[in-house]
Amino acid sequence: MGAPQLDNVSDSEFIGLELRLRKTLKDAGGASSLTHSILSMLINKSYSHASKEIDMYLELKSEYPQLAEFTKRYVDRAKHIIEDIEERRNIPTENMSMTKVQAIHDGIVDLFDSLKVILKKIEKVAYNQRMTDLRSTLIIVRTFSWCILAIIGMAFFME
Repeated sequence: MGAPQLDNVSDSEFIGLELRLRKTLKDAGGASSLTHSILSMLINKSYSHASKEIDMYLELKSEYPQLAEFTKRYVDRAKHIIEDIEERRNIPTENMSMTKVQAIHDGIVDLFDSLKVILKKIEKVAYNQRMTDLRSTLIIVRTFSWCILAIIGMAFFME
C-alpha cells in the first residue's frame, strides 16, 4: 500500500509549506504567548482573527498606557506582514513552475520569520512596561516604609 497520493500538486505543496511554518513555530514561545497564538492562527489561515488578536492583546495590557504608543509601529508592521502572508498564500499555484512555487513559499516563510521577530518585540516592550511599573511601585512602597519608620522613630524619641 504506501502513503496516500494527493490528487492535486498544490495540495502537496500546501502541506510542505505548512510543515515548514510549523517548524518555525517551535521556537515562538509558550502556547499562551502572543507570538505563538498569532503564528498558529496564520498557519490555520485565520488572518483577520490574527489581526484582531493583536488589538485584543494591547487592550488587555491597557493598564500600561504607554504600551500602545511604544508598540504602534510594531503593530502596524505586524498587521502589514499578516496581509502580505495572506496575499501570498492565496496566489494560485496550479499553473506555476516548481521554482516559482518554491520562491513564493520561501517568501512566506521569510515573512513568517519577520512577523515572529516583531511579535517578540511587542511582547518584550510589554514586559519592560510591566517591569518599569513594578520598579516604580517598589520605590513607592520602600519610601512609604522608610517614612513610617522615621515617624515611629521620632515618636519614640519624643516621649
